[in-house]
Amino acid sequence: LTVIPDSLAQLAHLQTLELSHNQITAIPDSLAQQVPQLQILGLHRNQITAIPDSLAQFAQLQVLELSGNQITVVPDSLAQLAQLRFLGLSHNQIAAIPDSLSQLAQLRHLSLFDNRITAIPDSLARLAQLQVLDLSDTQITSIPESLATLENLTHLFLHGNPNLGIPPEV
Repeated sequence: LTVIPDSLAQLAHLQTLELSHNQITAIPDSLAQQVPQLQILGLHRNQITAIPDSLAQFAQLQVLELSGNQITVVPDSLAQLAQLRFLGLSHNQIAAIPDSLSQLAQLRHLSLFDNRITAIPDSLARLAQLQVLDLSDTQITSIPESLATLENLTHLFLHGNPNLGIPPEV
């Protein structure tokens, strides 16, 4: 499968769409209009290079799994996914975590391992519901002290970061 089929428009009540392990190269802008009730979108292990701003139209999306693609930028528009609880962006080529992700008030799991990330923004400390943060196998060199305020954080993965210095407060 190389494209997401237009025939999905007939499935107006679809809540889960799992199209992982294919050769899809793009997410069509029309997808949110075709399946507006979507809560889970799984597109890991494809060949997607960009996250379209149109994904922000998924008002009920709770799980977005885009790991194992060729994504380089996380758009600010993702911050509009008010119900998002899980964001999987591992195994991509992302170089920076945008401050806008801190607006995802319901986010509980953020997976960014195996990317080109060099810094963790202080803004991530505003993710009050965050329970799991995976920044393994990135290029980060420090952990901001602000992460110590994440009271619900139960799992912090940082392995594979040989130049990492961790402040005692964390």
